[in-house]
Amino acid sequence: MNNIETSDLNQLTILWFASEYNLPLREEIEDKLQKLMVTNKRFSREVLFELNFVYKRVIAVHFIPTSNAFKEYGAFVTMRKLLDIEEIKQNYENKIETFGCIKASGFVSEGLESRDLEMSFLTNEILEIERR
Repeated sequence: MNNIETSDLNQLTILWFASEYNLPLREEIEDKLQKLMVTNKRFSREVLFELNFVYKRVIAVHFIPTSNAFKEYGAFVTMRKLLDIEEIKQNYENKIETFGCIKASGFVSEGLESRDLEMSFLTNEILEIERR
């Protein structure tokens, strides 16, 4: 069996970055990443709410390389504040987890510079999060 077929999102992301000069391999990795992204439920909107509002943390959100968020914002963004939180807050209080669109304010690092922005991405595009 092919190692790509049994790899998880983190392993595939490492392979994706390492396969820059092997286009057939990169395409195979991208196909597998896309398939895994469809069912990715690592982080709910309520988990992000808890970290951002309950624990008052800034969050670094890392994206899956084949995601639209990765293409738009790069490998990660720093999320300062969730926007449009009323529904998410109610779900959190009722211990309901939902997945889908996140709207937030934050910034993107570009070399030594950073730019502030409002962002929108899907929870299934998230590879990892870091509390800051």
